[in-house]
Amino acid sequence: MKKKISIFFFVLLIAIVSYFYINYRNKKKWEENYQNFPKNLIRVELLNGTKVDGLAFKMKNIMLHNGFDVISIDNAESDTFDKTILINRRHNNEMKMKILEYFLGVKNYISLYSDKAEEEKIDAVIILGKDIIENENFSGIKYLGGTLINENDQIDKRISGR
Repeated sequence: MKKKISIFFFVLLIAIVSYFYINYRNKKKWEENYQNFPKNLIRVELLNGTKVDGLAFKMKNIMLHNGFDVISIDNAESDTFDKTILINRRHNNEMKMKILEYFLGVKNYISLYSDKAEEEKIDAVIILGKDIIENENFSGIKYLGGTLINENDQIDKRISGR
């Protein structure tokens, strides 16, 4: 009986170690693919969905610095987005969307295909929400002499304008 329990725990230990090793290896492979992917092939439109003035402009500079092709920036129809939304606009775009998910720290995306997006080759629309401000991927990032958010930027709902 003791031998069966020992074998069980040994097999369990091997399974756990294998699981973590495979995840580690896959993560390293993904990071290598992310680093080598030509991000200039990813064309995005940025929309500011917050009350933070100039957030889309600031994120545009960060994305351009990281090699993405930002084709336009604007304000979203609402400035009350709590979460950043990533919208896939084209068919057969999975790898590009995974790159954007990873870069932005967004967990998933929605797909809304259109002929206009196909013609203009717009891969994604990104509606920036308040969560992007608190995202550790962008805290303290410098871009052209500034940061994404500094102490002068205010985030609360009392601020009007974007």
